[in-house]
Amino acid sequence: GERGVEPEVVAAEMGERAALGRVVETREITGTVMFLCSDDADYITGHQLVVDGGVVNSIIANLPRPESVDGVGLEDTDRAGAEDGR
Repeated sequence: GERGVEPEVVAAEMGERAALGRVVETREITGTVMFLCSDDADYITGHQLVVDGGVVNSIIANLPRPESVDGVGLEDTDRAGAEDGR
């Protein structure tokens, strides 16, 4: 590759990050584009359609969780359980 990294290596690493465990195939992108250009998508407006095999969700799921949000909402759950006799 141009910077010393082979495209196949990059593709393999990207595929590992995707929830589906592989990189996208051309037909998956073209199929999405063809749908959005079709009459079947006439009523779709103002939406971002992410075709990434779950990469964004995988990244978000692996972000460090700030300590400041640990236990958020648990107080209400504990209180409700005590009121119910749980």
